[in-house]
Amino acid sequence: MDEGAAQRVREFWTASGVNAFACTLVHADARFDEFESVVREIGRWAHRFSVADYLTHCRTANDLDRAFQGGTVGVILRLQSPGCVDHDLERLDLLHHLGVGIFQLTYNTRSLLGDGCAERTDSGLSRLGVAAIKRMNELGMIVDASHCGRATSLDAIALSDRPISFTHTGCRAVFDHPRNKTDDELRALGERDGYVGIYTIPWALTDDDQFGMGPFLDHIDHAVGVAGIGRVGIGTDWGAPSPEFPDALRASLFESIVGGSLQAAGSSRPKPRALGELSSYRQWRQITRGLVSRGYSDDEVRGIIGGNFLQFFRRISGQGDEAAAIAGSARTAAHG
Repeated sequence: MDEGAAQRVREFWTASGVNAFACTLVHADARFDEFESVVREIGRWAHRFSVADYLTHCRTANDLDRAFQGGTVGVILRLQSPGCVDHDLERLDLLHHLGVGIFQLTYNTRSLLGDGCAERTDSGLSRLGVAAIKRMNELGMIVDASHCGRATSLDAIALSDRPISFTHTGCRAVFDHPRNKTDDELRALGERDGYVGIYTIPWALTDDDQFGMGPFLDHIDHAVGVAGIGRVGIGTDWGAPSPEFPDALRASLFESIVGGSLQAAGSSRPKPRALGELSSYRQWRQITRGLVSRGYSDDEVRGIIGGNFLQFFRRISGQGDEAAAIAGSARTAAHG
């Protein structure tokens, strides 16, 4: 990246007010098998961390604290597809050593670990999936069931020794979509001290083409009511409609994201559109304003826009219950 482009990226993060995010590792390099492709992508991120002094690779909640105190943007590396592990769970150890903090059990369809939300059947975790969760618990990796089917999600909650997460999802009771979680999933997650991040994907929140932040806030309200105020946060999961995204790549990215799996599960064809007032991460403060308009207190807003995830991350990594530095940054946003 040339110096001018690097400066624009830095300015983008500064303008957004966002000080931490989870980055999904892309493994689409057809020249290599999936595991090698993921490792190469981790290497690319290692290079970015070495040359971009405003980014900090965060493996633990304490790392997020240090990133915030140092004025940098914390980055957690994550995987949404478990295919790179195949049958070899020792690869989880290597991925963890290389800095992957979040690992999803399935994408929309079936993996060797369990069934996805758009699979024809919903049979829960496989024996390998149970073993994978046990290993992730030992390593301190976050178990993510965002794209999992209902039975797989409930299995993961019940069989994990540590709390798990739905890092980016919505509420099925608010809008019936294959990617959204049922109340029994949300309730079980909350009872086991887990975490749910509500996404800003328009077609998974409502079928209304003309809307602003309302549907997104409806999903937040419902998740809070079912899982608990301290268990809910933001998991945007969508950037292609953003004005900052190159026009030439929007169509291809949209097709790769949508694929055919959700349509096969009965979901209507989504449209590439943004979430009303939130068409760019530069508008992040609209979330804060929306939460305030719904009657959430300052402390509750701080939790939803960052603090709740940080505390969940502490529970996973066993790093105590200290004050949340990211909640400090959320405090600034809450009053901005």
